[in-house]
Amino acid sequence: MKQDMTPQTPAAPVTPEELVAQASALVPAFMARQLQTEADRRVPQVSIDDCIRAGLYKSQQPARYGGYEHDLDGFAGLAAMVASGCGSTGWV
Repeated sequence: MKQDMTPQTPAAPVTPEELVAQASALVPAFMARQLQTEADRRVPQVSIDDCIRAGLYKSQQPARYGGYEHDLDGFAGLAAMVASGCGSTGWV
């Protein structure tokens, strides 16, 4: 499968703090899915979809490919917030 790496229009600027707030709003849902995550031995697709809709995966994506291009500190804070709801989801 070939991945499209064509440069895109940069996304509207979003600060790491704004993404952490987005993740914070998802923490209760991630917590509610912890048992399912453990039983299935994988992060539920709905949790991944939540992260996509919230823009969390764009944190370290280069701006020229539509991401937010945050530094490692910003990403670490985001990952810690997600992991506070579900450790497994925090890894993806």
